[in-house]
Amino acid sequence: HINLGMNHYHMTRYYNRRLFESVASGRLHITYYIPGMEIHFKNKKHLVWFKTVEQGIKLVKYYLNNPEEREQIAKQGRDFFIKNHSWPVRTQQFVNKIKKML
Repeated sequence: HINLGMNHYHMTRYYNRRLFESVASGRLHITYYIPGMEIHFKNKKHLVWFKTVEQGIKLVKYYLNNPEEREQIAKQGRDFFIKNHSWPVRTQQFVNKIKKML
């Protein structure tokens, strides 16, 4: 399975919730590139991004025909999400920031 992400906002590091939900689902997420994405994700390791529609079509076809590589990226993406972006992790980050302020 492949989840396809298209976002009409091209603001630096503007990710919608669907991107995180998709990566967390354990399915390959192929998405339109958002400026700054490389700060938080590694292309072709946690998800796959494209910069043109033509490139996106080629990538979808490629990963549909390469299930082992597709599943490997999907698993790495899910593992990365759980380690860095899940609610328990985010909650702890929030608590740590509050403690620093006190």
